[in-house]
Amino acid sequence: MSVNNSSLTGKFNRLEGEIQGGLEKPHAATNIPKDNRNEQPALDLTTITTNINEIDTALRRRFPAFSELTHPAAVSLKTLQATLQPNENLLIQIIEESGSFLVFVNQTTLEAATVKLNTNQLNALVNTIRTTTDLSDTTYGEKPFDVVYAHELYKLFFQPFQHLLENTEHLVLVLDGAMQNLPPSLLVTQPDDTNPTSPIDYRNISFLGHEKALSVVPSVGSFVS
Repeated sequence: MSVNNSSLTGKFNRLEGEIQGGLEKPHAATNIPKDNRNEQPALDLTTITTNINEIDTALRRRFPAFSELTHPAAVSLKTLQATLQPNENLLIQIIEESGSFLVFVNQTTLEAATVKLNTNQLNALVNTIRTTTDLSDTTYGEKPFDVVYAHELYKLFFQPFQHLLENTEHLVLVLDGAMQNLPPSLLVTQPDDTNPTSPIDYRNISFLGHEKALSVVPSVGSFVS
């Protein structure tokens, strides 16, 4: 079914291009009436659109969990707060070109904040931290874990809600953009001016994953369901 859907989508895009191209080109002298020249591609496009919609409907019916992942449904605040357990909080990140919008929710509270770090800056910061976690082509000590940047990233995303985090036992995260490429457990909650130089130094690093139980979910709807 997925192959059929993919091929239909490709044909849909081709026919849509033909119709658009036909509308933009001057009509040459021909025996075909001007108003009917795009009629057949338009009819094909309508048929394919109907077929794609039918396949999507069948997929949503047969695989509701996948449907929730690809087309998350809206969830009311009341429903979300009723789903959250005591001492369980949810952090939602929505990334825009100029920064990220954050929403922090627990059973009784909703607070919001912004991170004024544009997409390129966030990508660079996350990539810098990620490079110090890859030991596949180096010996220990050549690229020590970047504790300083890991704490800076923690401050940007979690410090606005520090007063709510104190009693949090389980933190559920809906992440976006570059933040999906870094395990949140690696973020560092306490400042440290130096990076580790030996394995024993890691004992004193305050990793978020050591302090809170963390879960990453694709959407609020998937968490509620």
